[in-house]
Amino acid sequence: MLRAVVGRRVRRAVQPCDLVDYLNGRLDGDFASESVEVTNVWTRLRTATRRIRPKMAVGWALDADQQPQLQLNASALQVKDAEAALTHAIRGYFRQRLLNKPDQGKVYAVTSASTPPNHFMRSGNFTRFAEWRFVHRARLDCVPLNGSRRWGNGVKACRRCGYENETLPHVLNHCKPHFATITRRHNAVLGRLVKALKPSSGTTVRVNQTVPGFNDGLRPDLFILNEAEKTAAIIDVATPFENRYAAFEAARNGKKVKYDHIASHLRQQGYDVVVDAFLVGALGGWDPANERLISQLRLRRRYCHLMRRLMCTDAIRWSRDIYVEHVTGQAIRRRPSQP
Repeated sequence: MLRAVVGRRVRRAVQPCDLVDYLNGRLDGDFASESVEVTNVWTRLRTATRRIRPKMAVGWALDADQQPQLQLNASALQVKDAEAALTHAIRGYFRQRLLNKPDQGKVYAVTSASTPPNHFMRSGNFTRFAEWRFVHRARLDCVPLNGSRRWGNGVKACRRCGYENETLPHVLNHCKPHFATITRRHNAVLGRLVKALKPSSGTTVRVNQTVPGFNDGLRPDLFILNEAEKTAAIIDVATPFENRYAAFEAARNGKKVKYDHIASHLRQQGYDVVVDAFLVGALGGWDPANERLISQLRLRRRYCHLMRRLMCTDAIRWSRDIYVEHVTGQAIRRRPSQP
């Protein structure tokens, strides 16, 4: 049937190379004549090939038997794998376009790096409709705020604290009137982490308390000390905004510098010290470096699978509450422990 379709187009004896040229959408030479064929599976395949070629390197070539064979990135595709390979390539193309956008791509550069931030996409587990409606617009930086205007000369200052640019990162992480709710978001993540701890005998766990022997006012979220094994861990929880992964790296390095003097003192006493940060983004981003910390703390593996999802959901829920408080001016009252 393909030969018949090509023959009606070129109006001469069909050669094997003509089949490939037709499927690749050639429009010069013999293929420049006006089309007389009716729509069929081959004309649709030709059109589809031309349509997706600007997005990825797809085309047709002759195989060893002089038959047309579809190729993707110069590699031949088997018939049974062609649909899956093309679908994967198209998704990768549009995903990269999104990541390259200066505003819309910065959050997805983080949330697309692991599974927990997107666990609710198919099932909606642990997620209310209110969070569902908020998080997708928020991750695309499409929520209505003064600083999010793409045109016009309207006022961009924060409506609550007067900061010069009312952007979503400012509202969720830096606006002073919301510091109490921001702290509750932090505590929700910390509570999940504390619940996952299973300290061995002889281990002391101090939550949000000063380190014994230091009166500098610093209170790490978790200070774990084991006198018998001479080990210590200083862990701080943070919920930075997902301004690409560089924001997570900056937050982690800042925590290490903050407690470096305490770690140095403990090392001088012979302790093996771990200083690290546990990071969950304000919009549910998960730092893959958390996995190293989970292993070092010997957290319960069965619970950790659920914990990752709950932490991301908690961050989204509290961030949505912060945004609603900011826009409406009315605080949302609910218990921090609400599942």
